[in-house]
Amino acid sequence: MVPGGQKVRYIEREYRGIWGAESVQLLEYSNSDKVKFMSLHTGQHRRVIMTHKVFFRETQRFNQWWFRVILAIPFVILSWGFVQQVILGKPWGDNPGPDWMLWVTLPVFGIGFPAFLLSIRLTTEIREGGIAVQLFPFHWTPQEIRVSDIAEVGIRQYRPIREYGGWGLRYGPGGKALNIRGNMGIQLVLRTGKRLLIGTQRAQEAAAALKVAGLG
Repeated sequence: MVPGGQKVRYIEREYRGIWGAESVQLLEYSNSDKVKFMSLHTGQHRRVIMTHKVFFRETQRFNQWWFRVILAIPFVILSWGFVQQVILGKPWGDNPGPDWMLWVTLPVFGIGFPAFLLSIRLTTEIREGGIAVQLFPFHWTPQEIRVSDIAEVGIRQYRPIREYGGWGLRYGPGGKALNIRGNMGIQLVLRTGKRLLIGTQRAQEAAAALKVAGLG
């Protein structure tokens, strides 16, 4: 139970048909008597709305200062070459390539690739009924892991490089990892035997939420 007067987040999902698309919306309600399930029939579609209490929500990004500096390096170098060769007409480097190559490499590698990496975000929710995780843009919708699918779950310290080869969407001898930074994570062992580690910067809060959700 959540203390009276405290706000609790809910997830509202709308399912249309069995194979139809779903839309997700984050809502906030005060704790009380919010319905857990509602079914409406509209035309040919059966509209089902389910709500879940969210006990923990965390969004992480690659926003470390050193990471931004690394991403800025190709932009600065390619921009300098573009200005020198395309705008000022001075060949760039000892063996300069054609101008069209700079027209391609600057937007793709100097702007597009860094923008893609900066857009990556890991969102984790511990909520009533299970855990939802989304590593955007690899996952366009949250990946739900239901309580019934979880054999074990807990918080543990791990070695990102040694166990998974780094951060991001990773695979290693210990299974799959979704992480952004640090060395603490939510370790799940599914009933299928698969293992999933979800990185977190708020390990203590996540541990408390797992207990409240009946998972810890």
